[in-house]
Amino acid sequence: MTQAFRRDRRMNSFAYHLFIDAFPSGWMKTIMDVDRNPKKGFFAYRDALTPLMVNLRSDRRRVYEGEEIPVEVWICNDHDEEIQGAMLHYQILHHGNVIAAGKRKACISACTSEFQGFVPFKAPKVQERDVYSIQAGLFGADGQLFHEHSLDMEVFPQIEKKPLKVCILGEKNARVEAAMGDMGWTEITLREAGKGDLILVLSYDCYKEQEEICLEKAEKGAKLLFQELQAGDYEIGSSMIHIRDCGMLPLHFVSRGTNHPLVRDFLPEDLKYWYDPEAGYITPLLERTIEASDFEEIVSSGNQDSSGNWHRVGALMKMRPQMKKGQIYVNEIKLFGRTGTNPTAAMLLSRIAEEQEYFGEE
Repeated sequence: MTQAFRRDRRMNSFAYHLFIDAFPSGWMKTIMDVDRNPKKGFFAYRDALTPLMVNLRSDRRRVYEGEEIPVEVWICNDHDEEIQGAMLHYQILHHGNVIAAGKRKACISACTSEFQGFVPFKAPKVQERDVYSIQAGLFGADGQLFHEHSLDMEVFPQIEKKPLKVCILGEKNARVEAAMGDMGWTEITLREAGKGDLILVLSYDCYKEQEEICLEKAEKGAKLLFQELQAGDYEIGSSMIHIRDCGMLPLHFVSRGTNHPLVRDFLPEDLKYWYDPEAGYITPLLERTIEASDFEEIVSSGNQDSSGNWHRVGALMKMRPQMKKGQIYVNEIKLFGRTGTNPTAAMLLSRIAEEQEYFGEE
């Protein structure tokens, strides 16, 4: 956020609230502990306040192979004089090896921030997720390094399209249609749905109208996925679930720390800050949470109860075994419409749709 403030030429000043922890409590917001020892955030904040700073920016940190991602380059100058003769150098590294490099003259006016252009990054072909580092350095006319900044970009293989059959209950919107194309799914009717197929519930009313056949299909091995139900109480079979709006604001992240097999190998940052191609920038991925005693958490979050107390709740949940073969999921994470630009969103949706955990014998 401090870097964003620095890039905004309309920003005159800002301050850091709650700089030091107050004994005995500790806050994530602070950058020094109660004994005045700096936390990691202290050094990041200090670097973001460098008077003459080069800064790389991108809304996306995870991309598919073959994508071309323009990474913005900015220079922020707090000095009251123009800097002449400076050069901007950039390079792209893969495990320490330089695979591309370039340079250009820097434009540095007094007391302002200026956009310098883009570092073009074309994601190479990869066999598995891999990390590439984009680095930029600002040098003076005498060759002295003023400041440097780096940004890691993770590259994923293209989505492996699988011929999954999906029945949609409710109005199919543009986001669902985009995900269907991204994943390579084909649409079928409810009566055509069978073992291994997915019944995507976008409207609870449509589900209730055909509840008996939906549960019958699930009993025979189909998967039911309730997607982004509105706040309220719902009955699914013999189970009750409660959907509650997020207690403060919609969230940009959820937790994969449930140790559930579907997300056990996800990395800490995988379910966070997803790019929204419809909006053109990062938007929240969770507006409501789930409470259901008959369901297990796959992805979790936190929310307030009716008394205002915070507690752990679900963001994506799965009904505990109540049938021999099928599975029932309730999901509030905004997966659809993001799979084409967020590889980890596609990974999660694919795992839900293709899970083959059938209970009992044939």
